[in-house]
Amino acid sequence: MSDSWIDKSEEEIREEIIQWGKEETGLTNMKSVGVLRAFLEVLARTASAAYVSYINPVYKQANLDTATGFWLSLWGMLVGVTRKKAVKAAGSFAGQAFDDGKIKKGTWIITEGTALRFKVTSDTLFYAGAFVIPVEAELEGSVYNLTPGTSLRATSVIQGLSSLSVPEEWTETLGTDEETDASLRSRIKDKWKSIGEGNPPSKYEYIAATVTGVVSAKVIRTPRGFGSMDVLITSVEGLPSSALLTIVRDALDAYGLVCRDLIVRAPEAIICDVEVEYGGDYSEAEVELVLRQYIISLGIEGKLEIRKLYTEPWVDLVLDSLEIISPARDIEAGENELIVPGTVTVTKVV
Repeated sequence: MSDSWIDKSEEEIREEIIQWGKEETGLTNMKSVGVLRAFLEVLARTASAAYVSYINPVYKQANLDTATGFWLSLWGMLVGVTRKKAVKAAGSFAGQAFDDGKIKKGTWIITEGTALRFKVTSDTLFYAGAFVIPVEAELEGSVYNLTPGTSLRATSVIQGLSSLSVPEEWTETLGTDEETDASLRSRIKDKWKSIGEGNPPSKYEYIAATVTGVVSAKVIRTPRGFGSMDVLITSVEGLPSSALLTIVRDALDAYGLVCRDLIVRAPEAIICDVEVEYGGDYSEAEVELVLRQYIISLGIEGKLEIRKLYTEPWVDLVLDSLEIISPARDIEAGENELIVPGTVTVTKVV
């Protein structure tokens, strides 16, 4: 019998107890009607239930590499790392008017083809021509970080309004999801490694990744000379905005890290155009949104595999059929590169 039943399955524990009974008693007749066999089966059932239901789950949470959820958050508290909370996207949409009018606070603006809604956050007077509308997402989440050009419409008739649109860099606050276990675990490890004297790369990565809107940070050495360093940043939108890069740089400067030549920048972008045909009950806008989110999630040095493109993005959508027209082959990013969705063409096949 092994020294421990930690991480063993119920069947493995049962078999080891039966084998232990044979070795200790010297009996090999273990018929199901026998008293000894019945005793060992009860022992096996009791021991396996204790390990499978209680001991093994707790043991798993006692290890930083396997801890999850609440238990992983407790690991973070040991070194002062808290799980990032979900945040609502907020910013300004663009409007075009043919006459004077007013959009009341609380008016809902929705994206065509999806259930994503935004609330106007203050009364907005407008005149003929272009104007801006302050909005906030209905719920938290990165899915609300709309791509410029996304189709919009108000849920009520607004006199004088001719069109609504999503402009470039419209967000003032990026929508974010609650931090994943993988991201939190990585930040906890970076914090552990950064404790002490000196300025190891993990310290730069930890500070940068703490900024809201940053998904990951990676330090790479550069050929500019001794003391040179680049900190690559990815955001919930994939490539970070210039404003987010400035915030990260300010955070690093405020920490007092010593670096002769520090540059905070975006990874090199590999633009990936995607074309798919699908069958199902979902709108083209919903399928496009899922594809964009999946590509963004691949991260620095990620790999877009065609075989996974048929399965992994569709956890929450059940499609009747799916055909990937392009890309025609796998795309693999280098150590300082990020795959970014370009033109995403989605066609619903009836």
